[in-house]
Amino acid sequence: MRPLFLMGHARPLTWVTFNRDGDLLFTCGKDARLAVWFSENGERIGTYDCGKGVVWNCDCTLDSKRLICASADQKVMIFDVCTGAIIHEIPEGGPCKFVEWNRKPGEQNKFVVVHDAFGSQSTKAIKVWELDGPNGKPRRLWSQDDYASRCVQVRWGPYDQTIISCHENGDIMIWNAETGEYINEFRGHKQFITCLSFSDDRLLMLS
Repeated sequence: MRPLFLMGHARPLTWVTFNRDGDLLFTCGKDARLAVWFSENGERIGTYDCGKGVVWNCDCTLDSKRLICASADQKVMIFDVCTGAIIHEIPEGGPCKFVEWNRKPGEQNKFVVVHDAFGSQSTKAIKVWELDGPNGKPRRLWSQDDYASRCVQVRWGPYDQTIISCHENGDIMIWNAETGEYINEFRGHKQFITCLSFSDDRLLMLS
């Protein structure tokens, strides 16, 4: 297999991910671009309009129909993967750093997002939102800001029952996905945690 060299961003990349089938590659960058490519030949299909802020990460639904992204423009955006049309633009209280769909096939109607504090009127927070139907209106289920160190990533735990967050001080925290209540925490590292990764069933986690 020959390597493919892709050129589509003018500034550093922040996130690279595939859809579940592996035929689409999504790339996010500090140039405010979110691009989609054919993974087989490296052809760029298009770019999603995410505004002017850094796009920190994105996540595609398992059926490859909807794409969600976290923007430093203090918003979460949901796109139609095929057309690039904006389905929802959800304002948040600060720069959004990470977002992820829940993992239940056929029922991916929830997402978790974390945003930083911004100015004196905004606090950092982890939030879970729900959509009333595939393209229905989003409503916030809960918001949690009771953690000391800045949150780097938030991910769904096994069976969508928990939310797992990692933090700059090395903490990994577990929250109830339905209520946002604190469940447990442990010191995973002595310093900044950069990433969490999971097995397909979410029973194994790498940090």
